[in-house]
Amino acid sequence: MKMVYRRSIIILFSLLMVIVLIPGAMAEKPGGGYGKRGKYGKHEKKINSAARILKQGDALHLSDQQRRDLGAMSLDFKMKKIRLKADIEIAKLEMGSLLHTENPSEDKIFAKVEEIGKMKTDLKKEKIRVKLAVRKVLTKEQGSQLHKQMSIAATHRKGKLGSPHKTIQGPPK
Repeated sequence: MKMVYRRSIIILFSLLMVIVLIPGAMAEKPGGGYGKRGKYGKHEKKINSAARILKQGDALHLSDQQRRDLGAMSLDFKMKKIRLKADIEIAKLEMGSLLHTENPSEDKIFAKVEEIGKMKTDLKKEKIRVKLAVRKVLTKEQGSQLHKQMSIAATHRKGKLGSPHKTIQGPPK
């Protein structure tokens, strides 16, 4: 009963922190918030594979069925990602409380470290599952077109084409 009460307190505290911290994190930076990686910095990079491809749906000529499949994959991944990240944060809080006890148990702390590591590994595996599932939804032509677009975008991000605000007209002649 005591553990359930402690876990409830930790979850409530975590939710309260999210409610308090998110509005500040969502605020735009002074000067418009434009930086090396785009308007919102790293946030743009965090889009999952299925969602990124949906954004490029017109260029890839996705069918309605492909759009539905990718949309479902994207939503499913987002929900799993949110759950796993929340579980990781809760486990970190629990580990912190274990570390701050009068006589910390090395076994309990290391078990919590293992638990956190497993959840992080599960999140990485889920990202890879989505990437592989996306490949199955696309045709070979769409896959090669996407690969070409991603290569151009990667070159663009690395600064090889100059300013990140320049548009790409096509392959050099």
